[in-house]
Amino acid sequence: MDLGLTGKGIDIALLDTGVDVGHPALHDKVADFAFFNDQGVLECGRAAFDTAKHGTHLAGIICGDQGIGVAPDARLHVASVINSGWSLVRILAGLEWALNSPARIVVLAVGSSWPNPVLFSMIEALRRAGKLVICPIGNGGKGRATAPGIYSNVLSVGAVNPNGDVASFSGSRFIDG
Repeated sequence: MDLGLTGKGIDIALLDTGVDVGHPALHDKVADFAFFNDQGVLECGRAAFDTAKHGTHLAGIICGDQGIGVAPDARLHVASVINSGWSLVRILAGLEWALNSPARIVVLAVGSSWPNPVLFSMIEALRRAGKLVICPIGNGGKGRATAPGIYSNVLSVGAVNPNGDVASFSGSRFIDG
């Protein structure tokens, strides 16, 4: 059902592996790019890039042209926080950056088997600031989920197959759900 919603006027922060601004579906979609090094320090002036293409993939799903994005008129603020592995200090620095950005929605594309109270608290600060935080539930299959997708203060998302059914690999918070 087409409700005519395009994301116009909406800023979205995407914290992932970065973004390829040269991708044809992302022309003029990225308003800001930030790279956080292994110590969680923002390296100013870095040109946008993507270390593993995952960020570009999600950016396309979020606001890609050519009929692939769910919010093609939204503006992206991309932070590269996942490079050479999952680093809490990089993710926390990226979340602080998102907290101070104009983004109303924050997509945090990370998952860990170990919940972290500091990460939960940072997400809580984003929620208090009126920002919706969206996280993956994980790829472990039915009854398995990852943090922060298991947190009560995020909107968790999973995967569907081409038929629109929950994909067999998609995580879930509930075994019977």
